[in-house]
Amino acid sequence: VILDLHMPTLGGLVACTPIRQQPGGGAIRLVALSGSTDALDREAADLAGFDHFLAKPLMVGALLRVLPPAHAPKVQ
Repeated sequence: VILDLHMPTLGGLVACTPIRQQPGGGAIRLVALSGSTDALDREAADLAGFDHFLAKPLMVGALLRVLPPAHAPKVQ
């Protein structure tokens, strides 16, 4: 799940905790996205429970590095 940290109403910093508290929430990969790259945003994302932090503009290569590898379907 990619969550923008500073969206109005329900930003990623607020949404992260309830996602983590759900059954199986610890297994969900959470990626924080922010237009700010300062240390405070990175620290807040870490404390909230995000697995990764990415800055805007989002670069495809950076996103691919934090996603799990894709698995090819089994052919029978």
